[in-house]
Amino acid sequence: MARLSDRFGDYGIIGLAVTELTPADSVLRLMLMSCRVASRGVGGVLLNHLVREALAEGRRPVAHFVPTDVNRNMLVTLRFAGYRPVATEDGHMVLAVPQDRPVPEHPGHTRVITGAE
Repeated sequence: MARLSDRFGDYGIIGLAVTELTPADSVLRLMLMSCRVASRGVGGVLLNHLVREALAEGRRPVAHFVPTDVNRNMLVTLRFAGYRPVATEDGHMVLAVPQDRPVPEHPGHTRVITGAE
C-alpha cells in the first residue's frame, strides 16, 4: 500500500501494488493509483521501489500489461521505470526490467517507508 504526504498535506492511502514472487521473477500483478495524485509522479516512485527490491533480491521485475486507451499513462510510467517489452501473450504485453540493469537510486526528494520500518 502507498500513502502520500507532502507540503500540501496528508493524502492518506493513495495506491496499492500486488506482486507475485517466484524464484526468478517479481511479477507485478496489480497496481492501483488514485487519479487525484497520479500526476505527482507517485506511480513512478512506487515502481522504482518495486524494481529496487526485486533486483536486490536477485529477481527480474516483470509486468503484464493489457493495453487500453484508458491506461496508456501506465505504460509510459512502466517504460520510464525501466520495463521493456519482452513478449506478447493473449493480447497483453509482457514487460521486464533487465536484471543486468543497475539498481535505480532512490530519489533524494522522496522517502519510501516499508512495512518493515
